[in-house]
Amino acid sequence: MIFQKSKKQSGFTLIELMIVVTIIGILASIAVPAYRDYTIRTRVGETASVYYPVKTELAVYYSENGNLPPTLASLPRVTQTPESYEGDYVASLSLSGTGQVQVSLKDSNKLGDAAAGQVFFTATIGSLNVINWSVSGSIDEKYWPETR
Repeated sequence: MIFQKSKKQSGFTLIELMIVVTIIGILASIAVPAYRDYTIRTRVGETASVYYPVKTELAVYYSENGNLPPTLASLPRVTQTPESYEGDYVASLSLSGTGQVQVSLKDSNKLGDAAAGQVFFTATIGSLNVINWSVSGSIDEKYWPETR
């Protein structure tokens, strides 16, 4: 009797392929929303770069005058009109007499839930006349930029 060597079949079974596709689907369902939140937060981050020049000038004004400026017009080295701070995702910037810088976002689909919202950078005077900044807004907290 002659024995033949049996050929071993190579490749993946259908069940193995289905398991791999399921795992990829689960990973994608987690990654896509996280990436969307990341891109919105990055776009909202433009508010911080728009407010930084005003933050610096506000600190200079406080050191020279001992109080916070009432309006943008009080800051001689910044642009005076709120609309002049428009960017890709920022519509305008304004300053209140309480040391609050309000940055309004555009109504853009790219901003998702943050579209047409506002981000507030608020200055408070701490001990030793140090200006402390906090951030708040009408948008979800997960999109707020960091203050430095």
